[in-house]
Amino acid sequence: MADKGTPRGRAARATGDQALGVLLAVYRFTPTIGFEALREVSQRTNTELRVITRNVIDWALGAPLPEVVGRELDSAVERAWRAAEEYRID
Repeated sequence: MADKGTPRGRAARATGDQALGVLLAVYRFTPTIGFEALREVSQRTNTELRVITRNVIDWALGAPLPEVVGRELDSAVERAWRAAEEYRID
């Protein structure tokens, strides 16, 4: 794992932040919910988080998401919205 203080660690952190920003902009998530969605996709696809974040950034730039990543991201988004509805106060 890259140390946050090294150039590689800072680059990994920047990539994660960019992917998180994509989810915040597209789905209007909070940072916590966006990170949880990325983490879920990573775990459910058995793919390293750094690969998932790169996929999301590439998607924002016009590339298609790998099918399994897209499917799991859709599921994570749906779960996040359902959970938010449960806690919503009108």
